[in-house]
Order: sequence, then structure tokens, then C-alpha cells
Amino acid sequence: MHFFIVTAGFILQAFWALAQPSSNDRYAVELRPPATVAEAGENISQVINPSFAGMGIEPSNLLAYTGAEEPNLFSINLLQNLANYTGIPPHIRFGGNTQDMMLFDSSVDQYWFRDNDAPVSGGRWLFGPRFLQALDRFPPNTPITFGLNMGYNEDDSYQAIADEAAAVFDNLERTRLVSFEIGNEPDGYTKNGLRGGDWDGERYANEWVPRARSVSQQVLRPRGIPPNFFEPGCTANTVTFDVGKSFAIGELARTRIAAPARDSDSDANQTYIAAWNQHNYYWFEGVSPDPLTLDILMDLSTIREQFSGWVGESEEAFATGYPYVLREMASAGPIGFKGVSDTFGATLWTLNFFLYTASLNISSVEFHMTADSAASPWVPETDHGFERQVRTTYYAWAAMAQLVGGTCNTRVAALPISDYPAGYEDRLVAYATYQQDQLAAIVLINTKMANASESRKASVNFYITVPSLAGQTVYFSYLTADGADSTSETVWNGVSFEQSDDGRPTTVNRDHPKITASSQGVFPIAVRDSQAVVVHVGHKLGTGPEADYNATTCRSIGATQPVPSKPLPSGQNGPSTAPAAPASPSAATSLPTNITEPTTPGNQPLPNEGGHSRHKGTASSSSWSWLALVAAIVAGVA
Repeated sequence: MHFFIVTAGFILQAFWALAQPSSNDRYAVELRPPATVAEAGENISQVINPSFAGMGIEPSNLLAYTGAEEPNLFSINLLQNLANYTGIPPHIRFGGNTQDMMLFDSSVDQYWFRDNDAPVSGGRWLFGPRFLQALDRFPPNTPITFGLNMGYNEDDSYQAIADEAAAVFDNLERTRLVSFEIGNEPDGYTKNGLRGGDWDGERYANEWVPRARSVSQQVLRPRGIPPNFFEPGCTANTVTFDVGKSFAIGELARTRIAAPARDSDSDANQTYIAAWNQHNYYWFEGVSPDPLTLDILMDLSTIREQFSGWVGESEEAFATGYPYVLREMASAGPIGFKGVSDTFGATLWTLNFFLYTASLNISSVEFHMTADSAASPWVPETDHGFERQVRTTYYAWAAMAQLVGGTCNTRVAALPISDYPAGYEDRLVAYATYQQDQLAAIVLINTKMANASESRKASVNFYITVPSLAGQTVYFSYLTADGADSTSETVWNGVSFEQSDDGRPTTVNRDHPKITASSQGVFPIAVRDSQAVVVHVGHKLGTGPEADYNATTCRSIGATQPVPSKPLPSGQNGPSTAPAAPASPSAATSLPTNITEPTTPGNQPLPNEGGHSRHKGTASSSSWSWLALVAAIVAGVA
């Protein structure tokens, strides 16, 4: 049973004097996390935005998540849960291939797209105000990056994109529009039939800038918004591919895209750039050369190898002085890989990816969602052969949200592991988070594959030394399920999101496992194969000041990250404790009054468009120590 380690935490208090690893402890790892930001030095990240771990929604799938005539309270509650942890909902990137196929038409009086009677390239569908009002149903102040149509290239394309941008501003009242993405994956336009064979980064820049200028002059300037509101789309192909080279950040930085906007005297030196926007999938069907298995996914060396090219791209972005955001990502594309993307092993992989990318100073990460994708963190409705459900991967978002909190001063650093136990190479990672410049938490992730059917699972014993914590109490929060292949019954920090039928959290374990560090600041913790543990200093994670949203501090990070400036409304400052069910349904699901019933509702299903191009990199039973044995005896599984 996956609660067994929690109870063992109380027993461990009696053993801290034995916390030094013995010579016959084959599965022991020693860690010495820096106690302060100053000690962490150059390994420390920038401050992590509370909305860092976000989602992307394919436009053709929007109404599955928001609802059409009736709001989808299941999705709204799941987003609100995360907002309760951080004070700000996750960043939503609205975009994908279908953004380049849809045109705004104010006469469309229904939620669904309407077929264009005179379809052209980039203009297959028409959408109206109600479609945008559905997007506005997400929790208050949800940061939104909206993908504008660049696929449309007729004579009125500059006016069409300005009309679309204006409609977005006019209809998003509850949420917060923070940036525009002009076009989706422009390096794929030739393959997708949106441009001719001479298409390259230079021509892209020459078409991108006039569209940005049209939106800036007609839409942004009248609203008092500066021109740096756009995220240029960069290569989504492997950066070594010829097709992607001219769309690499270093190349685009030499084009008109990075030149001053010169829309007015006041912004003569300002460009249109808010951040460089890139997309990447760990594995993509029909493109990645090797098959994908859960064990390969959980080998963490494969993500470092696959992502190495994108690390270079992020460094190119930083050299220009702008943030780097990863607005489309998933374990597998285009719609996940059943038996891999929807498992607890993918949950551990996702939590690691969030921490890994945050440690690289990537400003935001959005995992792409479609209603029929096995990689989506929840299934929004019973359709496409899926039952509505919270997937195990959702818990990675919950864990990351609680780690970041709402203080807007959380930083992260990867912790080196110098000596891996045999069989655990590339299966163990550790991170430290810091708040108020002090060590706040240590995250330990064990991705050694152990399936639910294995009755006895091995553990790795971490022996952690932080001299400044001598005599202090640390608390353990577990991210656990029955095994790596589990697709349900996950628990994070004593909470389940699967017990209710509306996506709200249910406390299933109220224990507060803890241990007191020795006089040398040493304490042990066992991490089972296919499990993660967060060690938090001073109190249980989510019950201290890191759970309170600090609006003043959060405004201070806006200079380096695309954070909306519109203030939070009264009552949206976040809870002082871990999130609980709202006092009433209206507290979490109230909707703007301008959403009305359509006179001629449509019900036609919309396709999920493919066409991405990605490339993936090269991808037990054991003796237990006394520490793991104590945990097992307490649980009655030994």
C-alpha cells in the first residue's frame, strides 16, 4: 500500500543517531545541500514564477476543457486547486496547429467553430466572441498566451490578425492576457502547406514584423500597452536539422524580429519581443527513431540528452536579454503514448522535468493538452474513448505548485550525486529549493522502475547533511502510487484528487511524518523505487508562509518574466494553508455575466490536427538496509 512510508517517518525519529551510512549499506546516497542561496552560488536558478508549470490547449479542443453551453467545472476546479497553492493559476498557452486555421468573425453566434463558406489556406474555420468567452471561464487571473493566426496570408491578413487580437482583449475579462504568439511552429509551414518552398527564417521575420506592428498600433497602443507583447516562434524541429536552422534563436536574433519596434517615440528602442517561444516533445510518433517504453522514459539520462539542443537555444535566448519559454511540451506527441504517458512513472518524469527546466532558468513550461491525449493531466469529458478522470500526471503539477508557493522568491538548484548505487545510475535526482535565500526543501526522486505487481520494492537511503539544521525538525511529503505502471490512486502530500467527482482535493492521510536532525545536522530518508519525497524544513510543505501569495514580491519579477501587471482582485491572495474545497461552488466557479446561451449551438466534433516534427535523443529485487526494513515492517509488507 502506498501509504506505508508515511507511517514509518515517525519511527525514524528514534534512529537519527544511527543516521550515518554503514559500509554494507549498498543502496546509500550522501547529499550535502547548500544551506543558503549564497552557498549555492552560480548553480542557483532565477526566481520561479508561480505560474511556471502550465498547460497548452489546442484550439480545436478548447470547449472540451471549458464547456460550451455549460461550463466544465471539473477543469475549472483542477486549475483552481493549483491556484490555491500559488496564488496564481497555471499559465495557459492557447495555441497549436489549429490556431493557424481559424479566423475571427464577430457574426459567429455560437461556441463552436463554424466552417468557412469560402475556405482558404489558413482560414478553414471561423470563430466568434462566445468561443473566447469560453476561454475566459478559467480561474481569475489565469495568465494566457494566445496564439494568433499567421497561416492566413491573404491581402487582408494584417487587418485580420489585428481584428483577432482586439477580439481577444475585448472578451477576456476574468483571465489575464499576457502575450501573443504569432503563428504556430513556423518552421513547419512548408510541410503543412501554409507557405511555399522558399520559406525560411528570414522570410518568416519579414512577414512576422508587419503583423506584430499591425497589432501593436491598432490594438496595444490604444490600450496603453507597450509593443513588447509578442513571443516569436522559433524552431520546433531538432536544431541540427537543416529545416530548423534558420529558425533557431541565434539566427532569428539577427533578423528584423529583434530590431526596435519604433511604433512611437516613447518606445523607440523597444522591440516586439516579450520572450523567445519554443516547442519540444521528448518523443514524437513517426519522427523519433526509437520505440518508447516506460523504462526508457524513466531513464533520466535520455531527457538530458534529448534536451541538450534546447539548452543551447535557451542560452542563445539569454544572450539576447529576453526570457526563454517552452510553450509546448509532452512526454510523447502528438497525443501521448498509452501505457507510458498516463502512468505514475510519467508523473515522476514530469516533476523532474519541471525542476530540471526551472534550474536551467527556463521561465515557463506548458504541457500540451488535447481531449484525446494520453499525456494530458486530466480527461475533461467522457468522450474519445476515455472516461473523465484526473490522471496521475496531474499530481506533478500539484507537487511543483506547492514547492514554488506564492511568495515569488523560490529558487531551485540541482544537487550533484557523486556516487550512485549499483543499478541506479540515471535513476536518482535531487534538487534543493530556497525561499528568503534559505534552504526550504529538498526533493528526492527515484525513477528506478518498480511496478505495482511487485510486492517488495527496494529503496535508496539518502543521508542528508546540513550543519545549520542541527537539532531542527524536517517534514516529509510523499508523491507515491502502487508502482511505476499505475494509472490511478496516486497520493501527493496526503491528498488525492481522484476521490471526489468534481476534481477537488480530498485529504486521505493526515499524518505529518518528520524527523529531527542530529547534532551534526544529519538525517536519513528512504525513497522507494518509483517514488519521490520532499523534505521540508521547519513545517509540513504547504502549511507555512510559502503558501501565502505575496503580490508585492510577485510584481518585482515582472521585469524578467512575462507576468501580468493587472492586480489580483480582492479575495484572491491565496490560502495560508494547503488548499481545501471552496466554501461554496461559486467561490471557485463563478463566471462572467456576459456568457449567454447560444441561439444556434453547434455540436460538430473538431479534428485534432497533427503535423509536428520532433526528434528524440538516444534513450528489482535487492537487499534492504535497516532504514528501508523499518519502513517495511511498520507497513506489514516485509
